[in-house]
Amino acid sequence: RVELGFCMGSRWWNKGLMTEAVGTAIRFAFEQLGAYKVCAEYQEENVASGKVMMKNKMIFEGRLRSHLRNKDGSFSDVLYYGILRDEWMERNSK
Repeated sequence: RVELGFCMGSRWWNKGLMTEAVGTAIRFAFEQLGAYKVCAEYQEENVASGKVMMKNKMIFEGRLRSHLRNKDGSFSDVLYYGILRDEWMERNSK
């Protein structure tokens, strides 16, 4: 299993760069590392990260409720996404 994490400076947001980078990382994990699964998680409030995962055809696998404590003392859910090698191969063979 390969777990992805990503962060990008705000001046580069909304250009599709992270979607492309994550797609490349997923391809590398399957083709070069021989991974069976690639997964990633994001804080629910970070909608843009969720869009990156969905655009790369990752599948929602679960919610970790009140998993992270924020600076203001509140808690955030974490959403977990993944894609299996067979799913990725099927979606990229079309």
